[in-house]
Amino acid sequence: MSASTAVIHTYAGVICGRRAARHACAAFPRPPRAGAAANRRAVLAAAQQSQVSAPPPENLSVEGFDELVASAPAVLLDFYTSWCGPCKVLAGSMKALQPSYKDRVAFLKIDCEENYVITQHLQVKALPTLMFYKDGKLVDRWQGVMSAQDLDLKLRGMLQ
Repeated sequence: MSASTAVIHTYAGVICGRRAARHACAAFPRPPRAGAAANRRAVLAAAQQSQVSAPPPENLSVEGFDELVASAPAVLLDFYTSWCGPCKVLAGSMKALQPSYKDRVAFLKIDCEENYVITQHLQVKALPTLMFYKDGKLVDRWQGVMSAQDLDLKLRGMLQ
C-alpha cells in the first residue's frame, strides 16, 4: 500500500473541488490581503501624525543622517520598529511632550527596519533607543521605555 496525499482546494476559505476552485479564481480574484507593506504604511502614517517635523526618508544614508541632525538646534531621535510594544508606549510619552517643546526640539522617529544602515552605524542594540543631538553633536542616548515625566526632566537638563 502506498501512502497518498489528499489535496484540498479552497476559494475564500470554502472547500470545493479543483475545477470549481480554478473557475472561481479566474472569475473572482481574491481580495488583496493586508501584508507587511500595508502594515508598514499604517505604522508610518501613525508615526508621522506624532511628529513635529517631517519624517526622515527611508534608507537614510550616513551623510543624510548627519545633515538631518544638523538641520535643527536640538533633535530627539526615537529608534523604533512597528512590532515593538515598548516603542509604542514611548511614542505616547513623546506625543504628550511635543507641544511644550515644539519650538526648541525636533522630534523624529526612525524605523530601524527601513533604516538598517543608520541603525548599525549608530550601534542601536535595544528598542526603543532615544538619542539627543544638540547643534549636530550627540549629547546623550537612552534605551528602554520611559514615562513622559522622566523624558521631560531629561530634555530640560539637556537644553540648559
